[in-house]
Amino acid sequence: MLCSEALQRENIRFHARTADAVACLELGYAMMLCFFRSMGMLHDDMEQKHREVFHGMMLSLAAKQAAYVESDKPTHIFIRKLMGLLDAGKCAVLPRSTSSTLPPNFVGYEDEEFYYLILENTHRLVKHMCDTQDESFAISAKALSKALFEEGYLQQISGKNTGTMRFGNVSRRVLRLRKSAVEEVMRCE
Repeated sequence: MLCSEALQRENIRFHARTADAVACLELGYAMMLCFFRSMGMLHDDMEQKHREVFHGMMLSLAAKQAAYVESDKPTHIFIRKLMGLLDAGKCAVLPRSTSSTLPPNFVGYEDEEFYYLILENTHRLVKHMCDTQDESFAISAKALSKALFEEGYLQQISGKNTGTMRFGNVSRRVLRLRKSAVEEVMRCE
């Protein structure tokens, strides 16, 4: 039977109810196989083979479910939508050292290591994009910054998720998003 230990052995990150649901499916399948065997519809040697095939299918489906759950995290949605907005030219980040005039779709700065995002502006644009695509993005900017930190996507500034930094000749309150983490999320898509 598949249970949480089997999922953990396979390094599958899963929702707490996944192991129970899959165990119930396997139990039901085993009962069906026993019934078929008792009715003479299945030979003993085939029962074990069917159980093994079903078990493999359940592991595969549990892994796919875990991947779907991971990609539905608000942090992943935020990162994917932000990168889509940047790629489409719907918003802009400028080099960190810039002192040029800001474009109307400006959301922050960047250097080799980080995106320095004005959280409220970026959050608003991503939320608007989700709304226009009939997708849900029901997380506040503050909760998003907390989740980004907890999942290792941002580096705090003076012990806080957002902080004031100097860019060219101006100071702005920004969120420091790791580019390496953004690339990792985008590779998973």
